[in-house]
Amino acid sequence: MSNFSTILSLSLSLPLCSTLLTPLQAQNTAPRTSRPATTMSNRPTAQPAASANTSDILTRYQNALDQIAQGRFLEARALLQAGLKSYGNAPELNLLLGYLLEREGRINEAREVLSRVAAQSPAAAAYVTSLQGKRDVPRTAPHPPVEPAVSLTRGLSLKAIRLETTDQRLAKLERTMAQMVNAERAKLNLTPLLFDDELAAVGRAHSAEMRDLNYFSHDSPTRGLTAPLDRYRAAFNRTPRLVAENIYRVWGTQHRLGEEDIRAGHTALMNSPGHRANILLPNATRIGIGIVVNANGDIWLTQMFDRP
Repeated sequence: MSNFSTILSLSLSLPLCSTLLTPLQAQNTAPRTSRPATTMSNRPTAQPAASANTSDILTRYQNALDQIAQGRFLEARALLQAGLKSYGNAPELNLLLGYLLEREGRINEAREVLSRVAAQSPAAAAYVTSLQGKRDVPRTAPHPPVEPAVSLTRGLSLKAIRLETTDQRLAKLERTMAQMVNAERAKLNLTPLLFDDELAAVGRAHSAEMRDLNYFSHDSPTRGLTAPLDRYRAAFNRTPRLVAENIYRVWGTQHRLGEEDIRAGHTALMNSPGHRANILLPNATRIGIGIVVNANGDIWLTQMFDRP
């Protein structure tokens, strides 16, 4: 039996492993004897939180960097503005937002944002000084708002966003892998993740698209569903506080998928630093796993983690 697998890790300070949803991207291939194909991505996103902490601020910052790396400046600004509703005094978020506002020619707003943290951040204070004498750049039309998540579903079939399982054997294996994830988290006294059927349906749809369109990536070719965050927002019509994704692919299994294959996939993900980091995200609260196969026994698997 011959086997082939790949590992892809995304993050950016987001790793796209980049390793933040990993904000973006490294890939290598190896025989299965060494390691199955996987991809990891962690893209936390902004939403009010009960208490501010350095880890949450960092993931929000990383997620915004991920968007910037992909040229999605409006999305990055929206994420930062949402994050500042919870962490208004975070220098990192204010500095990055100030840069985006200046880039758009919104100098007065940039100056206001940076001034909030100028007393505690020498970099912000120097940035405010550098803006002296600059004026807003006139805009001929109102600045385009970030489209609401619901707009992402225009022209998209429900199957492209969510795919319900029709195979109870695969559904059982999805939950078996979730139990393996929680066993790893228990070793570090991390809160167990709740298995969410809707989150699993979103991951399953991405697994099926990778199979049917013959690609292996966090980035979908379907307009409106490009990144994990896009797919999440299209499915749930909201921006989560955190979302991360691992993907895994194995060729040439040549046999009926079973628990041994799932355990091998879990081991491969845990042996990859980026994927392991997603599995052990301290702030994640839910997990969804979507598995699909083809007639040859090839496997496509997507793990999604979130904190609504």
